[in-house]
Amino acid sequence: MWRVNRARADRARYAFAVYQGEIKEVYEIQRWLPATEATRRYWRERENLQGEDFGDTHDGRSEFIGDVAPEEVRKKYVGKRMPVRHSQNPIRYFNC
Repeated sequence: MWRVNRARADRARYAFAVYQGEIKEVYEIQRWLPATEATRRYWRERENLQGEDFGDTHDGRSEFIGDVAPEEVRKKYVGKRMPVRHSQNPIRYFNC
């Protein structure tokens, strides 16, 4: 669930799950949609369990529907490092 530029996100073909700069998984995006109330509620409950309260910060966010990318795409990216980019935004767009 992210704040995205929907025009750019709609052109993206893949989404990468990245942890500490390493690509852990690749997903083929079918479509983006506004985050549902159920998704926002889920994250608010998790934050509350951790003693956090971010209020309405989940409003205006989007989520995607997709599947794990085909094996040939996964082989190309999974386990590789992301290019170094200095940004506080967790969303990065490449070629879209």
